[in-house]
Amino acid sequence: MKDEGILRELWMRRLPSEVQRILIAQKDLPLDKVAEIADAIANSPVGHPSVNVYAATANTSTLPDLTTLINSMEALTKKVDILFKEHQRSRSRSRSNATSRTNSTSREGTKLCWYHKKFASKATKCTSPCGWNSQENFTSN
Repeated sequence: MKDEGILRELWMRRLPSEVQRILIAQKDLPLDKVAEIADAIANSPVGHPSVNVYAATANTSTLPDLTTLINSMEALTKKVDILFKEHQRSRSRSRSNATSRTNSTSREGTKLCWYHKKFASKATKCTSPCGWNSQENFTSN
């Protein structure tokens, strides 16, 4: 009798929850009678308790057309490409300006750093390579 209780518990756990709710009240019936009731529930013409059918419909008038989505994606891709190219160009321009600032050539042909080119003898900083010599360059400034 004790083995039947364990077997009943294991078997009940394997059933769908809807069937378990119905059979839980049948504690006094023998296991074979409870199994017959479970079979009757599963084979009932009302439907299978473990099978739920859900239906959903889409309102196609509000959904965008697939070709519209594809066209939008292509337009966005083109815009991103243009922005990327403009960004690359602006970065290359800023790099070329930076190198021209660091290595400017004076009127006498000497390479000067940006600080000496800009401030001459009043420059407080200097970057290498710089051919500044305060005695020789821009003495008139």
